[in-house]
Amino acid sequence: MYIPEHFRMADTAACHDLIDANDFALMVGVDGDGSPFATHLPVMLERDEGPFGMLHAHIARANPHARLFGTAETMFVFQAAHAYVSPRWYASSPMVPTWNYTAVHAWGRPEIVDDADAVSAFMARLSARYEGDGPWRYGDLPERYRAGMQKGIIAFRMTITRLEGKAKLSQNRNDADLAGAADGLEATGTPDGIAVARAMRATR
Repeated sequence: MYIPEHFRMADTAACHDLIDANDFALMVGVDGDGSPFATHLPVMLERDEGPFGMLHAHIARANPHARLFGTAETMFVFQAAHAYVSPRWYASSPMVPTWNYTAVHAWGRPEIVDDADAVSAFMARLSARYEGDGPWRYGDLPERYRAGMQKGIIAFRMTITRLEGKAKLSQNRNDADLAGAADGLEATGTPDGIAVARAMRATR
């Protein structure tokens, strides 16, 4: 990812925060012909495993993506709120439009998890993350049904060996331009516009 220094997220904890808050990721691998192959999937992060954390996820057993594991690096893309920035919001002139966003890329080599108990424990943690205090529990499923469903997936983990974050939030603009763009984004009333404006103000 191209990252000018004034947009670089050098703090690992900040990158982890973005992953946790935007955990539906794009996983990208490269097949034997050199063509990219992508899968969209929910991911869980273990911050304290490995140099930059560890990702846990699963895909359908029929998904050919698993055949790419171990052959080359895999990249996960996590993206937070993003929004169009109009030049009419700046104090300075002339200006051109741009797009503000925050994203994190994580690389590593996925390792398939074969142990049925480990897979069951991961699925229980993943579902509990989204079910919250609701009455449904993965562990309450009949054991035979749960085992059958797990046969249809491939669970894996990936130690993150490289982590890059980019926060393009008008840090290269003067205070008046940043404030004007943030005001304009807030005025759109959209969730992404408001979130990006909040992130922009936090850079000052």
